[in-house]
Amino acid sequence: ASTCLNHLAQSIGDTAFLSIRHRLDSICIARQTGHHPIQVLSIDVGARRPLGAGVSGVAILSCLSEAELQPIIAANAKRLEQSSLTPERLIEKVRQATELGYAYVQHGVMSGTSAVAVPVVNAQGNPQAAITITAMSNRLDASRLPYVVEQMKAQASQLSRHADINCN
Repeated sequence: ASTCLNHLAQSIGDTAFLSIRHRLDSICIARQTGHHPIQVLSIDVGARRPLGAGVSGVAILSCLSEAELQPIIAANAKRLEQSSLTPERLIEKVRQATELGYAYVQHGVMSGTSAVAVPVVNAQGNPQAAITITAMSNRLDASRLPYVVEQMKAQASQLSRHADINCN
């Protein structure tokens, strides 16, 4: 996993994160900074958030069926309220991520930042994790986002193919 994040951080230049799904939460298990002079360190390794509170959780939820999604959103509703997120708004974000194949927020946790996440699925198509890139907003704009997402999906594919979570 660290090889994947290192590859992304170096090829893209911004901070890469790996978060895993644990029951109703996503937990950041790794973070790798890139070479761009301004790095966005929006969450720490070990940070636990309800699924859907950040782009990693939205990316993970985007791979679930409606039947799997609804109980998670219901169980996390009170916790998501703390992020000013209603169940309806979260479902909207998840549907958008499902359509796009990635979750994206133009206005990230910190002012002037953006974040994008892609799911990592196992052989059965079940989401196990998400890879996230955070950057200054001008580095994740419409002209650069497709390249970043393409790089992220390639690494997510590598991760999903290797049981030992080792890329390249």
